Parts: sequence; structure tokens; C-alpha cells
Amino acid sequence: MKLIKLLSILFLLITLNVYGSDDEFDSEFAEDNTASGPSKGLEFTGFLEFEQGANLTGVGPHRKSTGSDSRDWVMAGRRFRLKTSKTNDSGGIFGKFDFVNDDIINKTYIDIRELKLQYTPVSWMDISIGRQVSTWGVADMLFINDLFPKNWVANFQGRDMESMKDPSNSLRVTTYFGDFSWDIVYHPKFTPDTTPTGCYFSIYDMSTGGLTSNTNSCTSETISADSSISKFKNGEVATSLKTKIFGQEVALYGYHGFYKSPRGVMMVAGNPMPHYPKLNVFGASSEGQIGPGIVSFEIGYYDSPEDKDGTNFLIENSSLKFLLGHKIDLSSNLSIGVQWFQEIMMDYDQYKASAQAPTLKKKSHNTFTLRVTYKTMQETLWFNLFTYIRPDDKDSFTKFDVTKRLDDNFSIAAGVNIFTGKKNYLDRDFGMLKDDDNAFVRFRYNF
Repeated sequence: MKLIKLLSILFLLITLNVYGSDDEFDSEFAEDNTASGPSKGLEFTGFLEFEQGANLTGVGPHRKSTGSDSRDWVMAGRRFRLKTSKTNDSGGIFGKFDFVNDDIINKTYIDIRELKLQYTPVSWMDISIGRQVSTWGVADMLFINDLFPKNWVANFQGRDMESMKDPSNSLRVTTYFGDFSWDIVYHPKFTPDTTPTGCYFSIYDMSTGGLTSNTNSCTSETISADSSISKFKNGEVATSLKTKIFGQEVALYGYHGFYKSPRGVMMVAGNPMPHYPKLNVFGASSEGQIGPGIVSFEIGYYDSPEDKDGTNFLIENSSLKFLLGHKIDLSSNLSIGVQWFQEIMMDYDQYKASAQAPTLKKKSHNTFTLRVTYKTMQETLWFNLFTYIRPDDKDSFTKFDVTKRLDDNFSIAAGVNIFTGKKNYLDRDFGMLKDDDNAFVRFRYNF
């Protein structure tokens, strides 16, 4: 605790002397979280990062709220990462702490990205407990069976790829039986995705049918009516069974918990409030080399227990989701990946008969994605383009960023986030952000 306090003071002293109104650093550049063999003692690594992002449209949330003509920042701050671990032949303890100074919310805080104990009691079992990030599935920036928390706000701001995954307090047990591995992850408390609340980005106002800001959420990110959802009785459990068949990595999945974003509406004192409905998911995936590229397939059935017959239009219907993807390396420097993702609503006729919304959702929703990555200058310069196109929701999201590694310690990343949306479709995930186009830059020193 004394060490954390000392580092906090050091961090504050640094930020006081730096201008404070202030891509995605590709996952290939991210540090490895695993330990390779026993360590002799505590080893410290990390980085210091300065990050700045500005709204490009002139109608961002803070301007809507205050009427100010000043530039509307979507990201402005400093981040000091401290990473350490201590391991032996049976496991270890791992820590990753971010000391953050955020000028938008006027707050300095510690974000515990990781603090877990890992133990291998027998050769066929690994146990990990504490605050950690979990992930599985085969899709690229589309999530069917990966029901672990995501941070969409960080992604829309232009923070690094690692920030897309939020940590959570969990117990993870992995067992190995021949060619099979079986994972069970238990979260004692439900951990939702971090989605826009009106602080950094606009949100859709259900009562007016338009876009609005809610800068009060800068001090409290809670926008849901589910005040008791984070109690211990509302835990989550996810499981995955993996193996290899004919050269293909295949897996079965299961999940019991809640929708990770507020896919329902609850009436409170006559006012509509976001609601996280209960959710069960059963799915499967496969991935492997077919022809000149990597082909991935994933499917999941979303069972919505709070709307079994589909007659409650305020609750998300059950649905079937599947994805087909293909990635190919056109050269040693250039790779292209495409995906087709479709969601099919169950009990659509019942939904259509009960719906009281200005724009009905379609029975099926299609999403197409494209990723283009180009590396040059001995892989020290990266160009990355990723875009979602959703014709049924009339919206899209495109991120373009460039990352340059200056040397072993310094790197700089810059890019833009562009959203589109159409009138009468402003309640859609990207449509509500059509006024939130932004440009960002991040400067990082690794040590």
C-alpha cells in the first residue's frame, strides 16, 4: 500500500508539470501477460502515456451540455502503467495497475487492470483467481460467445487494443485431458460492458427520440435501473470446451448471466430506464487453415428468459447469431480480413405485434467488417483500418490509425474514429454516435 501511495504521488507530480487539457496500439505490440519460467524476484515494467482526442463535428456531449464553443475533448489525460509479477514452478501472482489522470472527468484514480493469483496444483489443472481479463471465441471485434466485459468507450476514444477488454473479479479453472481443454469462469458479480452514457459520447434519449448528452454521468457511469444487479446473487458463469479436429480448432460454449449491454427497458416512475435482461447462451466455433487463408465460424443461441414468447417489446427477444470470417496474408506486410455476422430474431411476429417503437427492428440484422493491416519499415510502422457496416441499422463505424515505434521505448499512435447514422435509426449502437467523430493521438514511453 505504501508503494502504491508513493507511485500515486510521483504520478501526480509528473502530471502537474505537463499540459493537462489534453489507435490503437496494435495487440501485436502489447506486452505478454504470461510468465516464462520462475522469476528471481519482483520485476517492474510499464509505460507512461499521454493521450488526447478531440470531437471533429462540433456538437459533442460537453458542448451540448454547456453550450461552450471550445473544442470538445473525448480523451484528455495521462496514464502510468506499472506491471509486476512473482512466479515459481507452481504459479505466481500478477499485478497490473494504471494510475490515471483524466481531465474530462477531472479525476485521478487507480485502475487495477490485473491482480490475480495463479496456481497449478496438478499437471492437468490451472487455477486463476482475482482481477483479470478473460477472452475466447474466434471473431475479430465481434462477440458471440465471448460474454466477458468490453470497454466500448475506450475503443471509441482511440485507446489501445488492450483497453477494449475490461477486467473483472473472477475465478477461472482450466483442466486438460489429452487433446481437450475445459475452461470454467465464474464472476460472483455481474460485470457489464462499458458503453456510452453521455459523458464522453452522445446517447439516445428514449423519451425524446433524439440524441443528448448526460455529463452528470461523468461522475457516475450508472445509467441502468437495475440497482441490485451487481449483488452476489447475480453472478455469471461461462464455460468452454476446446479441442482440434482435422486441423481445425473447435470449441463449445455456454453462458448464464445477463446481456452485457442494456438490451431492455424498465419503467421507473413512468420513465423508461435502461435494463440488463437475463441471458443464457449456447454456442460453438471453429477456426483453421482452409486454402490460402484462415477461415473462422462461430454460432450462438441467445435465450432471453425474461421474454420467452417474444411478446414484450421492451425486452430483447431470443436470437440466433452466427459469423463467417476469412483472413489472408497477401504478402509479408499486408493482411486483409473480412467477416459476415448475422443476428436472427426469434418470435419476430410476436415482437412486431407488440412493438410500440417509431422504427421496427428487422427480423435479421447483418454486419460486415473489413480489417486491413499494413506493416513496413521493419514492422516499426503499422497502418490499420477496421470498419463495421450495418445496412439493416443504417449505421457504421470506421477506425483508422497509424502506429510508429520510434525505438525500443518510444512510440506514437494517431488516428480517427468515424460514425454514421440515419434519421429514425438513432437508437442503434453506432447511429447514436453520428455526432461523435473524433481524432486522437497517443504518445507512449515504455520502460
